[in-house]
Amino acid sequence: MKRFFTNLWNLRNSLENSLENNPQNKLPQNDLQHNLGLVFLIMLSALSAHSWAQPYSLQVVALAQSEKVLELRTHLAAQAFPAYIVSTASDTGMIFRLRVGLFANREAALSYGESLKQLEVMAGLDPLIMAVEGDGISNVPLMPELLLSYPYFPEFSSFDLVPWGEGQALRYQGRFEHEYFEASYLILDPLWDHTPLQAWRAKPDGAEAIIKVYNDYLLPQGESAEAAPKALAQKLASLANDLGSDIESLQNYLFYTPGEGRPFVIRVGRVDRRVGSSESYPLLAEPEVELKAEGPSKLIWFDRSFAEDIPTTLETPLLDIYSLLNSDPQTLSLKGQDWQAYADASFSGLYIESSGQYWRAVAGYPLWAYQDYLLVYDNQAIKLYRFYPSN
Repeated sequence: MKRFFTNLWNLRNSLENSLENNPQNKLPQNDLQHNLGLVFLIMLSALSAHSWAQPYSLQVVALAQSEKVLELRTHLAAQAFPAYIVSTASDTGMIFRLRVGLFANREAALSYGESLKQLEVMAGLDPLIMAVEGDGISNVPLMPELLLSYPYFPEFSSFDLVPWGEGQALRYQGRFEHEYFEASYLILDPLWDHTPLQAWRAKPDGAEAIIKVYNDYLLPQGESAEAAPKALAQKLASLANDLGSDIESLQNYLFYTPGEGRPFVIRVGRVDRRVGSSESYPLLAEPEVELKAEGPSKLIWFDRSFAEDIPTTLETPLLDIYSLLNSDPQTLSLKGQDWQAYADASFSGLYIESSGQYWRAVAGYPLWAYQDYLLVYDNQAIKLYRFYPSN
């Protein structure tokens, strides 16, 4: 059983690495859950950042009879759905297209559409995701981008809000029984790209860099020490050369159980994510029988003494996100930068006080808000959105 969970967690790491190396990739949360069978393990769907250059909407129907389209729009608008009609000429006459919402990426539109089609008024209708090319841009003042979708499995994971310099970050981590997996950090700062950072513990180093304690895998995903002994030996030789040590000594620092995943060492590094540079410090962690949430307790330097800038413990969480799920969502009123968020049936509604506008903005009920970010619970997942001006 443990090997099963470990292999799935390694797959999760591979998916995150794929996204980090290929920032244009998109992994819709529903596809990941389908492919992995919604097993009893948290999985991450790290969604591509800044895809809002192409906004999207949901097309509900496209008919030649304007009366039916107008009637449906009236029903949806009465329930605070931002519905609008786009009319276009065709060879057979005018076509009236009813669309709902404005979204900064396809994943946000997909999530909204899944809840929208559950409405009684939508019986028999299946909304289509459509690229918006000018129509409906002013329909709502803000459009959401879905940044993160994290299946809710509290017995196998934690999900916390933690301090990050003068700001905040989300830290989420899986576990099996008493053994923890490497965590992920998502920094809530618009200057960063919102790609999750994998680390046992991490902290900012000034405004532009991160220092992290992390797993350094010695073989590619899918390979094992038994199947690729030469590749492992080459990697160990390279690491020994970097540390001024030898392969035999490094064997004492390997985290590996035969037949269970890939061998790795735990290192400490500094990453400047704005310019793409990184460096690893000359130290390794000593293996432990079971790693706790904060990762290894003992780090061994190879050529200098301990540095004060390395995170040695976890910051005390500002908030346990899972604890919010025990609250009554109907009583929550969350304040963002220029808006208030409210639970509205199976959606989160946004109210803009300056303009008096209100609409159902995203699927799921709200849990927490910060600046332009809104965290919601939707369809057995915790989802993080960021809102952008639509104009």
